[in-house]
Amino acid sequence: STATTIGVSTTTPRYTLDVWGDLAVGTSTGSLVPAFYVDSGDGGRIGIGTTTLAGLLTVGTTTPSLVVAPNGYVGIGTTGPKKRMDVYDSGDVQLRLTQTDNSQYAEFQVGGTGDLTITLSGDELIIDDTLEVCAGTCPAFSFTGNGNLIVEDELYVGGDTSNYVKISGTEITYTGTAK
Repeated sequence: STATTIGVSTTTPRYTLDVWGDLAVGTSTGSLVPAFYVDSGDGGRIGIGTTTLAGLLTVGTTTPSLVVAPNGYVGIGTTGPKKRMDVYDSGDVQLRLTQTDNSQYAEFQVGGTGDLTITLSGDELIIDDTLEVCAGTCPAFSFTGNGNLIVEDELYVGGDTSNYVKISGTEITYTGTAK
């Protein structure tokens, strides 16, 4: 048997189907947007469910839900990822790590002020080594073992603003009613 090749915009096809130029396959439900789109410009780019391409691979409709940029950075909810993995959502949790049947999880969200909120379905946040809480560069300490806590300025321990222990430098103060 002889191999049959079909060339589109080429007289010397190299593959069973060899298309030189853009390619569109199928359409999304009720629209003229192809289900699969290849743009031969800019080094070649692929769109799934979109022709609005933002990187090497774009998945989504008018607002891409997944983008793989030419530098290898991956964006979810953003067309211009700034790091290897860039997840954007201005109003909800950006990352959820789930175990077993979706009932055990940890959620991570960065708010509008840059603060990180971690929400757990369990009762413990376990840091396997040293936790450093600092506004800039933490002071250099040499602790042995695991489970160390380094706090740059002040540490407050308590249940509310009327009952707490404050540790600042070499001073320890207690506010509230002793139990």
